[in-house]
Amino acid sequence: TMSGSRSGIEVDDGCVTAFNNLKMGKNLRYVTCKMTADHKKVTCEGTVAKTGNPEEQFKQFVAALPPNDGRYFIYDFEFKNADNDIRNKVALIAWIPDATPIKTKMLYTTTKDDFKKQLQGLQVEIQATDYDEISWDSVIQRC
Repeated sequence: TMSGSRSGIEVDDGCVTAFNNLKMGKNLRYVTCKMTADHKKVTCEGTVAKTGNPEEQFKQFVAALPPNDGRYFIYDFEFKNADNDIRNKVALIAWIPDATPIKTKMLYTTTKDDFKKQLQGLQVEIQATDYDEISWDSVIQRC
């Protein structure tokens, strides 16, 4: 079964399942969700396990972002707060770079709230259109 949205785009259950696995299991670093080529639904493109240093892994994640296509990522940020305690925050990252085709860009933007409603327990939302908006420091400030 799938849930509809105002934009008419379905959110595949695989996205919700992967989100719950990340939230409960604590072994996934992030989940990638993308719109299908026909713009009919958002599907889970894949998951990535936690490895090594969280900041290094985030830099690798950013380096692999598509420069001209949107994605939704559910990301488990692990960082040290001002008191040097380790914190985890589960964030939705809406990556919608400026070079994304205009129709696709519009659909990622209008579908985001419906997508977010399917994910119970998100703590942070980050929308990024360029690499400056998705640097480690700028993201951790939002957490």
